[in-house]
Amino acid sequence: MALAAALLLAAALACGGSGGIAFVSERDGGGAVYIADSDDDANEPALLAGSGRAASGPVWAPDGETLAYVSAQGGRRHIVISKSNGEETRQIAPPDASAYAPWWGPEGKRLAYISDRDGSDGDGSGGDGQPEVYVFDLEQERHTRITDSAAAERLGGWSPDGEWLALYGMNGFERGLWLRNPQGVNLLRLTDGDDAEPVWSPDGRLLAFTRTAAGVSNIYAVRQARDGGWTAEAEVVALTDTARNNHSPAFAPDGDAIAFVSERDGPAEIYLMEEDGSNQRRLTTNQVPDGSPVWSPDGQRIAFVSTMEGAGELFVMQADGSEQRRLTFDGVHDHSPDW
Repeated sequence: MALAAALLLAAALACGGSGGIAFVSERDGGGAVYIADSDDDANEPALLAGSGRAASGPVWAPDGETLAYVSAQGGRRHIVISKSNGEETRQIAPPDASAYAPWWGPEGKRLAYISDRDGSDGDGSGGDGQPEVYVFDLEQERHTRITDSAAAERLGGWSPDGEWLALYGMNGFERGLWLRNPQGVNLLRLTDGDDAEPVWSPDGRLLAFTRTAAGVSNIYAVRQARDGGWTAEAEVVALTDTARNNHSPAFAPDGDAIAFVSERDGPAEIYLMEEDGSNQRRLTTNQVPDGSPVWSPDGQRIAFVSTMEGAGELFVMQADGSEQRRLTFDGVHDHSPDW
């Protein structure tokens, strides 16, 4: 059994992160991280060794060989960093603290995350204090706290040059999109709406995000100033404008297109548009909820989750919506893909 699992994992990772899609499957009675070979739908996805039955949110590092994911084994959530073969595993944050929402820095040497590691009294012992944003330097083994507020911040990822972390507030006057330097200085508020899901364009000059108003979500973008800097007066433009929800924007690796989810024609389906919001077209027509679009590193394909077979299953298609193929056949909920 061990040899068979090793062979499956080797096949799934023959092309490193470019060939393997990491995802979470409930097939073993609880969430565990699996890796599917995006080029061969006949192969059984391989279980990431040690990911257990309480894992979520796997994200590939830029090297395509290292994964970070969240594990809730033992009660509290904690972040695990693991090689794709399940070796060289280590845990982030003290054992008595929670840590979640990992985001790799663009160079793969830093990891941003959210944790209550400092506790309510700030003594560093871990505990049930206000969750804050931290950055972990993998080479220096150093954690840097970069937020200190009563707001419930969420992470939106690193700018491509590593100079900014995008955050979004979830309550009260601190809602909206924010930029924070990963050293914990230079806090800049970009928007003040009910905004979430910020994603960076590959050139770092644009942040696409979801804004909810009057109960409906649409996709917007905030653009960097013409001189190349970010300011509080950055231009905000609407990319979608429909009476039903649009969300989950994902930039193509070349920045020319954005995949997203829209409910404009009924159940949620995968759509595509140019980076300025033009030429919006539907890619899936399954008449059941589809979601979680993620691009292949070469920008040629999109993986997504569809409920066309009841439970969520993993699919892949060409970037124009053609050649849709099913990668999982387990009849249980598969979700949270990362390519």
